[in-house]
Amino acid sequence: MSAAGRSRARQVRSLGRVGLVLAALWMSAGCWLTSDDGAPVEEADGPVAELYVSPDGRDDWPGTEQQPWRTLRHALPSLEAGQVLYVRDGVYREQLVKLNLSKGRPASRIVVQAYEGEQPVVRGLLWLRDPSYWTVDGINVTWDKALDTNAQHMVKLTGGVGWVWQGSEIWGARTGANVFITGRGSGQPADWSFTENCVHDLVPPSRVARGSNIAVGAMDKAGPGSITRNVVFGSEPARNIALGVAESGSGGPTDVTVAYNTLYGARVAVSLSGDTSGSLIEGNLLGGPVSGALVRATQLEGAENVVRENAGVDAGRFYFEETGELKKGSGNVMVEVGFDDVSCEGLRSDDGSALTYGRDAVL
Repeated sequence: MSAAGRSRARQVRSLGRVGLVLAALWMSAGCWLTSDDGAPVEEADGPVAELYVSPDGRDDWPGTEQQPWRTLRHALPSLEAGQVLYVRDGVYREQLVKLNLSKGRPASRIVVQAYEGEQPVVRGLLWLRDPSYWTVDGINVTWDKALDTNAQHMVKLTGGVGWVWQGSEIWGARTGANVFITGRGSGQPADWSFTENCVHDLVPPSRVARGSNIAVGAMDKAGPGSITRNVVFGSEPARNIALGVAESGSGGPTDVTVAYNTLYGARVAVSLSGDTSGSLIEGNLLGGPVSGALVRATQLEGAENVVRENAGVDAGRFYFEETGELKKGSGNVMVEVGFDDVSCEGLRSDDGSALTYGRDAVL
C-alpha cells in the first residue's frame, strides 16, 4: 500500500487515535540512569502512555522517543493496557512467535502503530496469541526468504476479544497463508476486525493444497468478526479469502462478515468449507478468478451462509458448489469495469456500476 493510501486511511481514523492516546496512562516523571556504555538511560517511575521502537534503538533503553527499544520481540510483550507503541521506519527482521502478551481493556486498549508518515516492515513472522483489545495499525509484514516454509503462516492471530488490525500491507508469504485467523478455546476470537489492509501475492509451496491470502480457520462457538475494506489479490494457485477448513467437525468460523473488499486474481475470490456458519458475503467487488468461479463451497457442512449484493468482474460465473449449500441472496451481479492496474492502489474504478462495491464503495 502506498504512503498516500496509508495517509488517507489514517486521516479517517485520526479522531479515534487521538482519543486512544488521550485516554492512555499519563507520562510519568523519570530519573536518569547509566547504561553499560555510559549513555544516559531514563527510567520511568510507572507505566508511560507512549513508547517507541526503532531499528536504531537498544532493548536496554527505556523505550522513549529519544531512547527507543530496538526489537519488536522485546517491545510487544512489554506493553500494558493503555499504552501506545510507535513503530519507527525501517525493517525488523524477526520471527515474532510465542510472545507472552498482556491484554488491553475496552476503555484502555494496547495500540501498536506506525509512526506518522513512516512505513515499518516486519520481515519474518508475526504471530499474536490472545491480542485482546489490541489495535495494530500500519505495521507491514513480508516474507523472509531464510524462513522454512513449514512455518505455516506469516501473520497469525489466535483468539482474543475486541482486536483490530488495520492499515497494513502484508505480502509474499511462501507458506499456507499470508494471514491466518483462528480460535483459542471456546468463544474466541470475538468482536474482531481486519480492515483497510492490502494483502497480496501468496506463493504457497507445492505441499499446500489450499493456500489463501487470508484464511479464517477452526473455532469453537466464536465470533462475530469482520473482514472489511481490504484489497486482496495475486495468488493464482490459491484463494483470496477462505472461511473454514475442508474437514468434517473442524469447528469452522461463525458470524464472519466479509464486506466491501476488492478481491482479484486468485484461483477463487471467496471459499467456504467445513463447519463455517452464519457468514455474510456482501458488497464485495470480486474479479479475475483463475477457476472461473467467484464464490466456491467445498465440503461445506455449516448453515446460514449468505452471499448477496456483490459485483463480479472478469469471471465466468458467480458460484461453484462442490458440496454444501449457500444462500444466494439478491443483488449479485456481473459488471464490466476496468482497473488502472492490479496493485494496492490500482484496483480502483470510476465506473458507475462499481461505485457501491468493494473497498472504495460509496454507501
